[in-house]
Amino acid sequence: MNDPIRRILLPVLLILPLVLLAGCRTYATPIPPGEIAGHPLKTINDAFIKAVEDAHADPDITWHSGWMGNTLVNALGGNNKGLCTDWQELIYNAVAPVARKHGWEATGITVDENNRWEHHAVVIYDPRKVRWENLLEKPDGAYVLDGWLRGRPDTYPLGLWIRTELDNHGIVQLEDLAAEHERAKAGDVTNPMPQHQS
Repeated sequence: MNDPIRRILLPVLLILPLVLLAGCRTYATPIPPGEIAGHPLKTINDAFIKAVEDAHADPDITWHSGWMGNTLVNALGGNNKGLCTDWQELIYNAVAPVARKHGWEATGITVDENNRWEHHAVVIYDPRKVRWENLLEKPDGAYVLDGWLRGRPDTYPLGLWIRTELDNHGIVQLEDLAAEHERAKAGDVTNPMPQHQS
């Protein structure tokens, strides 16, 4: 075997077992797109769908998803995106203005932060029905928007998503993405985001 092939094949063979093991983790089942109804949820979800479609249609950036996507993004770099934090930023930027226009809010959620199974997504909710700090305890009527797992606009009831992650021994936390964006605009990247643990 010549050296160029070995340089490519060896890392793939070393990473492949980790990718296959990721398949052993269980995930919640997303709401079928035809079942997402009601204003403003459908309007916000439509913005989510458009953001994912636009990302895949972007001629300058190749979007990947899932654990194999992480491997490709980390190995190839360049114009490749698709880490869960990339998806979270894309989705948040697309849905937060639409959510606010209709009296809803968007925020971040993470599971298993700072370990190899770390994952980030976006939550949308009606703050007139539940306060941000109570979302993890009272998740009814809130939804997780996650494009990372399958590269599709998957929407999950927050309660189901949390239960599935806790079954995977995850620690679920909220991320105040609005505050993080404000700190970044102000040039403060050292101040940690406020988080709540479930």
